[in-house]
Amino acid sequence: MFKNFNNTSLIIITLFSIILFASCYNSKTGEVTIGESIKFEQPALMETGSHRVEAFTEMHFQPSYRSQESPRLLPPKGSVPITGASLDYLTMDISENSEITIPKDNLDFAKATDIYNINCLVCHGSTLKGIDEPDPKYQAKILAFYGDKSPLPPNLTKETYNNAELFAYISAGGRQGYSSRKRGKWPQAIMPEFGRVLTDDDRWQLVQLIQSYNSN
Repeated sequence: MFKNFNNTSLIIITLFSIILFASCYNSKTGEVTIGESIKFEQPALMETGSHRVEAFTEMHFQPSYRSQESPRLLPPKGSVPITGASLDYLTMDISENSEITIPKDNLDFAKATDIYNINCLVCHGSTLKGIDEPDPKYQAKILAFYGDKSPLPPNLTKETYNNAELFAYISAGGRQGYSSRKRGKWPQAIMPEFGRVLTDDDRWQLVQLIQSYNSN
């Protein structure tokens, strides 16, 4: 039994080594070529922002399947959920003269703070000051986590944003993520795209929370 197991393992390792060192793997299509005559397909390693594999820093994005669950049927293209269509932040006017107002301007401070603490506090700090947080331990953790990557979490109470800017940046993964999306590129920012995680109302709550700090 062990002899068969070892022989099987040796064969698998040998084949894997041949594929690894003698093949050409296309990470976008999953196509593997060995020489000029052998071609087959492997699973493609998807790009997700700064990650080259489906390994999310945000557990919200991770797909979950039950045992023997059949493939899920996605809604038809262009369909609208019963809660209404989501606002397209890429087509919003975020210029300095933007006149977009917050829908249902009703800050629920407790709810907004809870959303912030769960999703934003780890990088932007308890006072929304990001890298300018007064706690030196926090600053050390941020610098260690980000390393040589940039930009560092900005001070949200220092810069002046309009409502549309904040909504777009929260949705797309910060200013850097928004810029990438506008150019049709994968965002390379560390900040997640909260348009994929939070509802429109939750993001507007965050907008109002940040603006409330800026108005003080």
